[in-house]
Amino acid sequence: MSLRKSKRGGGTANYDEFHVRDGANRPGNFRLMGMRGDGMKIVAVQALRAFAAIGVVLHHAIPSLNALRSGVDLFFVISGFIMVHTCWAEFGETGATAMFLRRRIIRIVPLYWIATALALVIAIIDGTGVGPSWVTESLLFYPFSARMPVLDVGWTLNYEMFFYALFGIALLLPARRTALLAVSAVLIAISAFGLAFSVGRPNIAFPISIEFAFGMAVGYAYCRGVMLDKGYATALIVLGAAIIAMWFAAHRSQQHGDEKRKQRSPCHVSKPDPA
Repeated sequence: MSLRKSKRGGGTANYDEFHVRDGANRPGNFRLMGMRGDGMKIVAVQALRAFAAIGVVLHHAIPSLNALRSGVDLFFVISGFIMVHTCWAEFGETGATAMFLRRRIIRIVPLYWIATALALVIAIIDGTGVGPSWVTESLLFYPFSARMPVLDVGWTLNYEMFFYALFGIALLLPARRTALLAVSAVLIAISAFGLAFSVGRPNIAFPISIEFAFGMAVGYAYCRGVMLDKGYATALIVLGAAIIAMWFAAHRSQQHGDEKRKQRSPCHVSKPDPA
């Protein structure tokens, strides 16, 4: 594999272009627009982000649409993909870990802390018991908590920040494949533990953690220029659509069954009047 990096635009690069070749395999030319990562945009990924966001919002607005909560799963896969794609040139680079973590903290922490503070005020006004340990766990994204954070919808950020910490450490390794395999191994081990002991969210051992590894695998393949033939790609799209349709149908059938059982079960049993 050879990597050539070229800068344009004088002293400050407007963009960096990388050409990756995989030995005797296919040549994979691709261009990463924006060296620092946040400026790199892939239209399809942005569309998936929008789809996931709309699904999550609709689920919160209409709780009966439980199937749409799968937007969270899609977010985690996208996150794994984006981290690999935006940091492809940073593995083993001096200061890459510190810069990566600083970007993530600046992007997430200030706004989340403000939202958590507002949620805390509302909880206090409502008379909800709020202890210092709960607030501390919420503000520090404690990944092994057995309770939701003060801002309950922020539980997914506990997963994201844990993943970012792992990924940031992995950037210390110059070998991308080794780094990504190490992160994936940790995520798989955590998820396996969660499955074995039926760990629920928001604990990081809840098995959805493995979804970051799925995204990283796709990101690695994409950045290496892996291309599927149209036949395989079409087959995967059809298979994916069929699985989604079956999942929605099964979920709807389960909801319908639950409603039937509720209708058959009396809400209360009347006691006969004493004689």
